[in-house]
Amino acid sequence: MQRFLISLVVMFCVVNVANCQLRKLMEEPDTVIVNAKVVTKPFVNKKGKVYLNMPELYLVVDSVSLFVKGCNSCVSKHDLMQYKDSVITLKIVLRRGLWDTNYPYEQSRIGKYVNVLKILSD
Repeated sequence: MQRFLISLVVMFCVVNVANCQLRKLMEEPDTVIVNAKVVTKPFVNKKGKVYLNMPELYLVVDSVSLFVKGCNSCVSKHDLMQYKDSVITLKIVLRRGLWDTNYPYEQSRIGKYVNVLKILSD
């Protein structure tokens, strides 16, 4: 009887974890069309050291700077650099999570960021 109860609890836990993962996959992030200014800022490490030779891309939308994460974007950072200091219309996905990596066991900055899906006009 005790083994049956333990098996039942384990099965419940497995089903619950699978359900949570499925729900997470089904959540659609916010996809929006914005007019944004493409700007660069120097990379600053967690000790506060500024690296001028490592610029990072940001989109300024309504005076809010949003970090552009390049590894999940459909538009490359190189393509966006052509529009530096210009206002363009973009289709973007707003997300929250790791900035520097997709792997949760690696050190990374965390916060709101965007993935650029498409440049609509310049």
